[in-house]
Amino acid sequence: MNAFALRHPVSFVLILSVATLIVLMLVTGLAYSQLPKSRADIAMTVARVVLAVLLLARLGGLQPAGITRWGSWQVWLVALGSMLLFTGASLFAFYNKVAFNFSALAQSPEARTLAWTNLAVVLFEEFLYRGVILYVLTRAWGSTAPGRVWSVVLAAVLFALPHLTSLLMGVSLRSVLWLVAETFVIAVWWGALVLWGGSIWPAVVLHLIGNTLVAAQGLITPMITPEYLAYQRALWFGLPLGVLGIMLLVLQSRPTPP
Repeated sequence: MNAFALRHPVSFVLILSVATLIVLMLVTGLAYSQLPKSRADIAMTVARVVLAVLLLARLGGLQPAGITRWGSWQVWLVALGSMLLFTGASLFAFYNKVAFNFSALAQSPEARTLAWTNLAVVLFEEFLYRGVILYVLTRAWGSTAPGRVWSVVLAAVLFALPHLTSLLMGVSLRSVLWLVAETFVIAVWWGALVLWGGSIWPAVVLHLIGNTLVAAQGLITPMITPEYLAYQRALWFGLPLGVLGIMLLVLQSRPTPP
């Protein structure tokens, strides 16, 4: 597997993306049909994280992918600043106001369940897309600025495309296309942070807190209508971060660790 990933990085990440989605759908169906929901949630959380960690370990990428490094305080400062900016902008994009009712949601069982579910999904997605996939691509291309940019862009595309499955949940095509575009842009920023800071954890924190706060607010606040406007607004708010991410990759002086 490692030899194939070295020689054919694009083919490897494409096959990996499709195979992982298929395996997860099968395992999810089996877990929720055989176990109570609470136990199935735990089983799926563990299975997702273990799968991504095993893949990275097999590829020799736990340290280069940033799993075992926390990153510098400068990276965390930039990351937290961008989190405040984009989370506030996303709340406005979806609900027409920058507000979050912590007290009401802290007492909500649905909000707590949502937080744990988001933790499982975010850890898996970050370990897979900004961990395994980004590591494989930058190992092949990351010695130059164009290589780093293309690595992050392709990883962002592979992260964004599975959101097309929202069509199966009744979301309109127009909304889904804006969702995919918005997801791609913010994924470019997350990927750039990982390469710039050498750690995956700032991206994990940004992804987790942003998704959880925006989704949890939806439990008590109706989303704006028509729905596609929310994703459209989020795209425009996220675009400066995507551009900044590309600039960081171009200006990065040191190559990605091999």
